[in-house]
Amino acid sequence: MRYYTAGSGAPLLFLHGGGVKAMTYRNNLELFAQRYYVIAPDIPPFDASDMPPEVWDFRAYAEFFARFLDELGCASLTVIGHSYGGGIALCLAARSARVGRLVVIDAAGVSQYRLGTFVWRYFFEKYFHDFIQMQPKVFFRIQVDFIIDVLHHCTRLLQGIRLVFHALTPQYREQFARITVPTLILWGENDEIFPVSTAESLHTMVTHSELRIVAGNHDWCLFNPELLARVLP
Repeated sequence: MRYYTAGSGAPLLFLHGGGVKAMTYRNNLELFAQRYYVIAPDIPPFDASDMPPEVWDFRAYAEFFARFLDELGCASLTVIGHSYGGGIALCLAARSARVGRLVVIDAAGVSQYRLGTFVWRYFFEKYFHDFIQMQPKVFFRIQVDFIIDVLHHCTRLLQGIRLVFHALTPQYREQFARITVPTLILWGENDEIFPVSTAESLHTMVTHSELRIVAGNHDWCLFNPELLARVLP
C-alpha cells in the first residue's frame, strides 16, 4: 500500500473515497497538514496500492488499517473518511483503540442499494452535479483520476468492481453501535448517493456523535476544502 505523509502535530489518518486516490484530495491534505501530521494512503486496490488478496468488506478493511496503525505506533489519532473511506473509518473506530476522534463525510456502509440504483446515482446524478460546480480543475481531476485508476487495474477490473460492491453490501449497524469515540458526521444537503436521511440514521446509531449538514453534494469536501478545514475539531 502506498501512502503519503505531510505536516506536523497530532496524527491524522485520511481515507479517501472510492474510485480515486489520496492525491485527488490534495487541496484538503494541504490544509490538514497546516495543523496535523497527515497520513493519507491509497486505499487498496485504488491507484498504486495492490488488490487485496481476498474480497474485503469494511470490517476486513478495518482489520487491515488497524494493523497499519499498530505498525505506525500512533497512540491516538484523528481519522477522517469520505464516502468509501468513511465506511472503513466507521468500522476502524469500532475496532481500534488507537482512534481517538472520528470524522466521517457522506459515508458509505450505512445504506444499501441495488447495483443499478447505485450506478445511476454515482455515475449520472453525481457526475452532473460535480460538473455544475463550475470548478473545472477539481471536476477534471476527479474524472481523470477515476479513468487512470480503471486503466491501471484493467486486467483485474471485474475483481475490483466485485470488491467495491461487496464492501457496500453488508449491514454494519452492529459495528457502528460499538463506536464510543467523539464522532463528527458531516453530510452534503444535496448528496445524490446517500441522502440526508442516511446521515440521520447513522447519527442515531453512533453514540457521542454530532451531525452537521452542509451545503453541497456528495463531493462537497473536494469542491470546498476550506469549509471542511473550518469545521474540523
